[in-house]
Amino acid sequence: RSALAATVQKKIVSERGHRIPEAYPFVIDSAAEKTAKTKAVVNALRAWGFDAELERSSVKKVRAGKGKWRGRRYQKKKGILLVTSQSCPLLKAARNIPGVDAVPVRKLDAELLAPGGMSGRVTLWTASALKEMENHKLFI
Repeated sequence: RSALAATVQKKIVSERGHRIPEAYPFVIDSAAEKTAKTKAVVNALRAWGFDAELERSSVKKVRAGKGKWRGRRYQKKKGILLVTSQSCPLLKAARNIPGVDAVPVRKLDAELLAPGGMSGRVTLWTASALKEMENHKLFI
């Protein structure tokens, strides 16, 4: 619950290293769940002011230490988390964007909301996801 509450706290999200627009937090219209193309999702995220966040999460660097030898050569930053009401075309369209995770509200867990135990991940909710969370009393 605390990781869920931290996603709407602008100060906590920005302290975690995310680059967010001034209008954060906001709710996305449910019509966005019908988006089926990755390019359309990227254009929408850029229009909402997440240019810097998309650039930050696309950087891939070589890990320091022996982890390179053990199959964990590269590190990437976690970016935007998109939460939808159910399985929809948006989930498939967003999975090829570096750093972006998309998940239905029923599959939401602490590791997605607070990767590495640090709460305050930048999260975009659709209106229908919030409605489903309220109707089914999830996370209460």
